[in-house]
Amino acid sequence: MKRAPEELGRLFREGTLASLTDGQLLERYAEQGDGEAFAAIVARHGAMVLSVCRSSLGPLDASDAEDVFQATFLVLARRAGSIAVQGSLAGWLYRVARRTARQARIEATRRRNRERAVAGREEIPPHDPSRSELAGIVHQELARLPEHYRMAVLLCDLHGLTRDQAAEAIGCPSGTVAGRLARGRERLRDRLIRRGVDPAVAWPAATLSVVDRAGWIRRATVAILSADRGPAVARTAAIAWGRVVASVAFLIAIGAAGAAGLRSADDPPPVPHAVAPSPPAPIDPEDPATAGVFAGKVVDTEGRPIPGARIHIAPRILRPREADPTEPGPVRAITGADGRFRFTAKDMTFTAIDGLPARRPGFLIATAEGYGPDWLRTWGRDGLSSSPPGPAKPSEMMLTLPRDDVPIRGRLLRPDGRPLAGATVRVTALYVPWKRDLDAHLETWRPRPAGILVAPENYEKTLESPGVLSEASTQAVSDDDGRFRLDGLGRERLVSLAIRAPGLARMPLIVMTRAAPDFRTRPFGRPYEAVVRGARFTLAMKAERTITGVVRDKATGEPIAQAWVGPWADAISALETGRSLTFTDASGRFILDGLSANLTEAECTQETGPRSSPSDRFVVAVPSPGQPYFPTKGKVSDAGEVAVECPRGIPFRLTVCDPSGRPVEAEVCYTPVLPSVSFREATDRFQVQTAFPLSRAARQADGSYRGVVLPGPGAVLVQTLREARYRPAHVDPKGFFAPGKTDWTFLEKITDYGSDETLSVAPSFGNITLVQRDYAAIVLIDPAEGNGPMELSATVFPDRPRRVTLVDDEGRPVVGAKMSEGPYPRWRSEPALRSSTFAIDGLHLDWPRWFTFLQEDRKLIGLLAIQGDDGAPCTVRMRPWGTVTGRVVDHRGEPISRGVGLFAPLGRGITASASSDFAGRFRLERLVPGRAYEVHIDQGFGGVFISRTLFQVKVAPGKVRDLGDIQLPESKPGTVR
Repeated sequence: MKRAPEELGRLFREGTLASLTDGQLLERYAEQGDGEAFAAIVARHGAMVLSVCRSSLGPLDASDAEDVFQATFLVLARRAGSIAVQGSLAGWLYRVARRTARQARIEATRRRNRERAVAGREEIPPHDPSRSELAGIVHQELARLPEHYRMAVLLCDLHGLTRDQAAEAIGCPSGTVAGRLARGRERLRDRLIRRGVDPAVAWPAATLSVVDRAGWIRRATVAILSADRGPAVARTAAIAWGRVVASVAFLIAIGAAGAAGLRSADDPPPVPHAVAPSPPAPIDPEDPATAGVFAGKVVDTEGRPIPGARIHIAPRILRPREADPTEPGPVRAITGADGRFRFTAKDMTFTAIDGLPARRPGFLIATAEGYGPDWLRTWGRDGLSSSPPGPAKPSEMMLTLPRDDVPIRGRLLRPDGRPLAGATVRVTALYVPWKRDLDAHLETWRPRPAGILVAPENYEKTLESPGVLSEASTQAVSDDDGRFRLDGLGRERLVSLAIRAPGLARMPLIVMTRAAPDFRTRPFGRPYEAVVRGARFTLAMKAERTITGVVRDKATGEPIAQAWVGPWADAISALETGRSLTFTDASGRFILDGLSANLTEAECTQETGPRSSPSDRFVVAVPSPGQPYFPTKGKVSDAGEVAVECPRGIPFRLTVCDPSGRPVEAEVCYTPVLPSVSFREATDRFQVQTAFPLSRAARQADGSYRGVVLPGPGAVLVQTLREARYRPAHVDPKGFFAPGKTDWTFLEKITDYGSDETLSVAPSFGNITLVQRDYAAIVLIDPAEGNGPMELSATVFPDRPRRVTLVDDEGRPVVGAKMSEGPYPRWRSEPALRSSTFAIDGLHLDWPRWFTFLQEDRKLIGLLAIQGDDGAPCTVRMRPWGTVTGRVVDHRGEPISRGVGLFAPLGRGITASASSDFAGRFRLERLVPGRAYEVHIDQGFGGVFISRTLFQVKVAPGKVRDLGDIQLPESKPGTVR
């Protein structure tokens, strides 16, 4: 204890060993004989030196590698006072290790040759040359790189440093290191390929697994210090080894995590190391400590592990108009000999409502040489909710790669039979049949007798973002003989292709990755023949039909420029996604080419068939956002000319500001509100069916938004950027559109205009209910026919989250509760809160939101009605839930064994429900104690449907209240009560 102040002072003066540079550590060892400093150097560089020794020695045994390892660091120990360290010691140690290993290999070969001569043997002991030879090739080519390139690759890839750490070690800017690293990797990769070596296989062979490495290096360190400084120094270093290794590893991990967060998308990804072959520890996706950790196994269709498989993962955001990722991102891991992988992806996490890390939904992809890819959607959260039930949630994920031994080989011909050169063939989707059984899938398409329905097509997996398959050929161009080839998609699958060639009709088709003849069928109820091509096929293209036309103002005849034009009705969707865009020029003219003779798809897909029938020859025009027009369609004449006349709407200008008057960036759109007579009339007048929303506004240079609306009830919706936090909108649509009306029917309460929580909007297909809190502002409008331009404004207010704490009856924190909003809790799908204190955002000043909290293990329940107020924290007291039991009997006193459901609503906060069993008994659980519930009963059986309120009930905390027999009155068949 006397030395504690001295050691503490030394710590603050000189820093921890892990924070010192190589030069400072070597200086302490040379001048003070500090064994801990030398041990820190070995902990920092030992893995790299050990990897060089083992790979350079090849088939020699482990004792030879350990001897070379000790010799390398013994040279460092004995020359510590004479070495001028500029930055990192990695380069110096690498060169010494290579030279020492080369000399050891020569001497060992001479020794063994003499031993074989004495023993009269002609063979050397058996060994596995593949790994050692690959490792030797990697280090040979690494040694041939220029010094500045070799140091960057050595420190970042073989040594595991981040770019910033390598820059500090070398003594140059991190941007310089990034450039050297990219060029060094490229040169190393090219040289390995020229020598016939796959870099993805060779690099893991040149690195060393972490198994037993720490113990080996520790023993070697003690031996080196004993030889140079004596046993006393060695013992001191041995005692300190644990904390030295821990501190070095901790700081390197922190640096790596920081660099991962700062690394831009343009930074070259590091060459991943093979993971240890031992099975990974179980991972709980909901545990904040392992939220960003992913593990799994890659196998072939026979269940055998696939080593060397590359693993990618990309975030998948669950929001409207955001599709799957289009790029796979960097390689996160490479599977080991047992096919397993494990990696940490900090970018796949976010800070959840409870203030702890949570996993995002992801898109995991596995690829390997000679195999087709496999993928899955990983489980994750998006805000308060979990991702849908489909994504995988297990701690270890399984991916199955099929052999890639059936490439798609097609030949394209012109309509006159000549080869078609220069055609573009693009993969648009990849399908895995259900249970990976292509025969069973094709069987569902065979013709059936009239009246027999065919099961709809079903797939185990569908990939509609082929851009993530960077290692598969998803696009090809036909050669002079019209031939093309696509590889890397895997056998026994279905591939959707799009073929495009100038002057010819676009040709979508489905191809199976199976060497089989074309499969032809006429699905039941569909007036076309479906064709699934075999992996080898010949396709004769068809001549295109070109349509020319003009888009103009219906009232004035003025041309409309920059309007989107296409042959199908999903107009707004196509405009937003950027697919197949054709815009009108300054004179409103357009040309649509690549169409079939009757404006239909030339080849049917297996799902949708032709997009239109020959009698519906029309094109759709959608004005660009901000133009004062609505979409419409025009019929194509026999000559291929069409005039599309877009009706004009009522233009508006909207300013969106915060309370200080500063403009706020947002997405602004317009939708009619039900009931809207003008919308129904306009839909018939436009002659086109559109989805929500009807139009979008465009942001102007002054920060305002310009758009167009219809006469009658409507709403201009303002949705701010995800990163910006604003309070939700709250409007009273019934009070705005029908002020003073109170005699609403039950149906009108549900469908007309909306409520204080929702908004009933009017697309063509039925009505949609929007949730108001999804928007930062809602501007209700009701302009008359012929109304002039409208000036609108909206103010959005910064969000002020409120902190909530859950406690039990004794005031102790409650952890692990589930949180659900609204009257119908979704306990099964909601994630558990991992903290007793958290923040709830998106609160309005005068509109309360209702939340229910449930702790299943302790059978606790709590209810909270909360609104914006002043942002003060609040506490929810969770108490043991109450239970109500009973038996349902008919008018004769006989138990009703099925068809009876009971539910107990409590205001707007929570609803409990239950069904009777075969003895007529029921059990209503999860009732908030002390609160009054209205118990309702629904029965539908034998032509009788009853819906009525039975009684009110309260339950004490933790108590079970038995209501006995509940007798239902006699009802006549077909009646409703």
